[in-house]
Amino acid sequence: MNLVGACLLTFLAAGGEPATTEPKPNASTAAENVSRLLPPAPRRRLHQRVVLAGEEEARRLGLNPKELYLVQVKGAAVACPLQWDERTKEPYFLLPTQEADQSVEISVVRTERYQAGVGVEHAYMDDQLWMTTLADGVQRRLFAFQHDEIVPPGIKPVYKRAGFIHPVLTPNGQVISGSFAPDHAHHHGIWTAWSHTDFQGRHPDFWNVHQETGRVEYLGLGPRWIGLVDSGFTAKLRSVDTRTTPATEVLLEQWRVATYVPTASARETVFDLETVQRNVTTAPLTLTKHIYGGLGFRGLASWTVEAPLTFVTSEGQVGRKAGDGQRARWFAFAGPTAQGRGGLAILSHPANVNFPQWTRFNPKDPFVAFTPVHDGPVAIPPGDALTLRFRFVVFDGEPDLQRLEELWQGYAYPARGVDKSKPAGQ
Repeated sequence: MNLVGACLLTFLAAGGEPATTEPKPNASTAAENVSRLLPPAPRRRLHQRVVLAGEEEARRLGLNPKELYLVQVKGAAVACPLQWDERTKEPYFLLPTQEADQSVEISVVRTERYQAGVGVEHAYMDDQLWMTTLADGVQRRLFAFQHDEIVPPGIKPVYKRAGFIHPVLTPNGQVISGSFAPDHAHHHGIWTAWSHTDFQGRHPDFWNVHQETGRVEYLGLGPRWIGLVDSGFTAKLRSVDTRTTPATEVLLEQWRVATYVPTASARETVFDLETVQRNVTTAPLTLTKHIYGGLGFRGLASWTVEAPLTFVTSEGQVGRKAGDGQRARWFAFAGPTAQGRGGLAILSHPANVNFPQWTRFNPKDPFVAFTPVHDGPVAIPPGDALTLRFRFVVFDGEPDLQRLEELWQGYAYPARGVDKSKPAGQ
């Protein structure tokens, strides 16, 4: 087996055959190779978003964001495309596998043409923005972002909501998320909100909107992008204290969702959510101690307490009761689908406040969460922002615990390219 798996170029559509394209640099336009080294990793890492070089170093290396480049990994049969971060202006690529204690040699070459076997695109369907893959003319839906406010028939108007992810589909097309549950109509697939807070002597609850003390409002989509490594979108929301007249905007929130192009060896859908929540008032906001608040996921309505569900954490706790209220780097949640089983894992970034955060596995409902306030409060001073980052791994079948640990290692500690002529750290 090669040190590093093949990159980004083979996709097995449901019921179809693999579609493989091998891009080749155009010799007449290829620049002189840029060689880099990825230092050894203490643990095996999967699905690393590798930054090739910082903005200034990339410029020094002669890399131009207006050009197309391929990354050739020593020992790999297929080259990987390079993409540029629109925020940091840094070039990066996706490395499927790095074995433990092994450095990786890479070279970069300019090319005029690149034909990917699969891409990730946006698709607007009714009131939703879908992230989809496209391969050999076949479109497959991954998940949807709700960008128009909705409330289903029979649900009270106070629950009207937008700005969440639902439905979430497994690679085989099975829905695993729920929204507007009759007993918890404020739960919506993947969403963010705070429940217990202290603000100017009031206690707005942005999570339980039926309490009518606060709510999260959707403000609209921001920039979107389509790339050879990942595609995605941004969105703005705000948390408002509704006990004042007019309502007080307390937090201004920015979502950034990046969905990765599936690799040849991928068995799951992978996407990242970064949420930046800024206190836009002149008063401090305290997120007070509670067993949930922050990020939530609602599973299928059929995932009742009687259903054969799987709960597991990175620390080895298995089962709903054993895993609830535990500090974990990641957890997985799975259950029966229309055609088998499926679920998702949520990987928490080590830069998150109070990492490793605490789990919430509801004792009877298909609701799981990460929260930083389980054991105490978190303050957001005026003008300051709280940033939270999570990676979602959506799969068919049961969670592969070793693979999830290796995926977390790749998410938490991605390699960064260094000059081959210099020892690591210089």
